[in-house]
Amino acid sequence: MKRSSLRVIQHSVFASIVLAVAPVRGAGASRSEPEWLNWELGVQAYTFRNFTFSQTLERCRELGVGVVEIYPGQPVGGGLPGVVNHRMDAMTRMRLLGKLAAARVRLGAYGVVNGRGPADWRRVFQFARTMGIPTVVAEPRPDEMDMIEALCKEFGVNLAIHNHAEPARYWSPEKVLEVCRGRDRRIGACADLGHWARSGLDPAACLQKLEGRVISLHLKDVNLAGTDGVCVPLGTGVCHLPRVFAELRRQRFHGLFSIEYESDPRDPAPAVKQCIEYFRKCQTLSTVQLLAGKALPPGMSWNVRDTWLHLDRTANAKWPEPEKIDLSTYVDTTDDGRGRILASGEGFPNEHYPNAFDNKSTTKWCIRTPTIWIQYEYPGNTRHRVTAYTITSANDSPDRDPCDWKLLGSNDGKTWTVVDSREKELFFMRFQKRLFKVRTPGAYRIYKLDVTRNHGNPTTSQLAEIELLEDKPDRGR
Repeated sequence: MKRSSLRVIQHSVFASIVLAVAPVRGAGASRSEPEWLNWELGVQAYTFRNFTFSQTLERCRELGVGVVEIYPGQPVGGGLPGVVNHRMDAMTRMRLLGKLAAARVRLGAYGVVNGRGPADWRRVFQFARTMGIPTVVAEPRPDEMDMIEALCKEFGVNLAIHNHAEPARYWSPEKVLEVCRGRDRRIGACADLGHWARSGLDPAACLQKLEGRVISLHLKDVNLAGTDGVCVPLGTGVCHLPRVFAELRRQRFHGLFSIEYESDPRDPAPAVKQCIEYFRKCQTLSTVQLLAGKALPPGMSWNVRDTWLHLDRTANAKWPEPEKIDLSTYVDTTDDGRGRILASGEGFPNEHYPNAFDNKSTTKWCIRTPTIWIQYEYPGNTRHRVTAYTITSANDSPDRDPCDWKLLGSNDGKTWTVVDSREKELFFMRFQKRLFKVRTPGAYRIYKLDVTRNHGNPTTSQLAEIELLEDKPDRGR
């Protein structure tokens, strides 16, 4: 068979599969319904980056999501070799489209991806058209925009310019507008709400500036405005999503919302489910209701009967009670503050590692890393037989709390002995002090707490206080 004939057959197969996956336009809400009821909700596959793409499709099916935004580099899985990207061979593409059709999921966007020169950019847009992808999400250089505009027109594919946080090239809406000005309407913004908040910007105000150029969104919420913000379920962070939705409704936006949940990569599905629930709640509200604060986070309702209907009737409906700690038989060996403290890093301003041994639960050691260690060395050649220790949780963000750790002892700082180890420990509340008995105590000059995993925060860990305890001398002797 001639190569040209093979290409025609492959293109015909691709087209038939794409048509099977693509939704039927015009079958949705009627013209009398609010415009935003037609918004498309999908998931950015990066949310499931610890899984294969085949597993991601299964998660989408379980969550009831029919659109996925793919990113380059995710293993394909499901018996197919390689990773998802625009360089996949024709057979892998065709089989991938078959998996999408079987899962009843379609491709809504591809990114964030950047071409390696003109030929590679052409492959990106050819891949998008072949796979039925309407939008390429990218961060191209300004000097590439003439070439990319021509590709958008040739292939009928949108380019949505993505904003990472400052100091990235397109961190502000003004930077995006600069390269969009005067260009084809297929070129616009992929509005990443979380990165705007991390840059200290108001997402709703940014969208207002980009009116008419918003093509798609990376839908996320973060717990803090600033570089330390991490993803939390929609409606529980600082992105002011009701204002965002109200602004997009005013603009009569029609496009894709891709939930991109960066936290809990080992099992993001529960949080994504909460995000979907929140989005669906907001869809039922008017603009007035949104701005009046009627959009409640997942699990909450204005009608108490709704809450009771969702409760587990076999549960006792009580908050977990903190364990009662009796420290009367112990002495804190770090109370005098004369020891030498070392740690895996300094920590944020006013949140340095010495705070972990300052006898104040209101201060904390907070540092940008998901794993930490800190050690306390007694002065001189003093040794202590630590039989118990306490850890106190800090003021915010439970996902930064220690989860798995080891307590080690040493007399020379080189050879270490594990005296205690813990896994899947949980702090039920803020400023909670928990007591742990040392399983194999010994007399050591240095103790190190090595936290190998926190509760899911990918960037930051924290704790408020540590006490190293030894038994009080027996007064009866």
